Amino acid sequence: MLLRHITKQVSPQILARFSVDDIAQETMVRAIGAMDTFEYRGDAQLTSWLIRIANNVVVSQIRKRAESASESMAAWLLDSGAITGSAELRAKEEREIIRNRIEMLTQEHQKIVELRYVKGCSFDEIGDCLGTNAAVARGRHRNALRALCRELEAIHWQ
Repeated sequence: MLLRHITKQVSPQILARFSVDDIAQETMVRAIGAMDTFEYRGDAQLTSWLIRIANNVVVSQIRKRAESASESMAAWLLDSGAITGSAELRAKEEREIIRNRIEMLTQEHQKIVELRYVKGCSFDEIGDCLGTNAAVARGRHRNALRALCRELEAIHWQ
């Protein structure tokens, strides 16, 4: 029942990033841990409760991955020399600033930066994820980096 719900209700893009079995397992772990808060009122109530927990698990995993991706993107951008920081800031502070500025980008720009710098995707792969071709993906990547540079310039990044 739970696996069926997850595969039906969760978008294919999210399912491609997370294992259905992992979501179901985490759901059951959380449900067992919260059994004392559950008030049984029939089968439909139990099902609804488990589905709610599963939805919360998916949201939690998306948030964790987004935080991790932002940190990875910031680290990669600094380490690769794509973005250089001022000498007086320590690397950790620079990464935090870049991570915060990445979060200011549009969802599409964040996704492009993540695909390119965290997952190491080619422009063909990015194009597939965006539903377009490599040339358009390359242009959108360039726009994403420009937007990130504008965000950094807005705080007088040197």
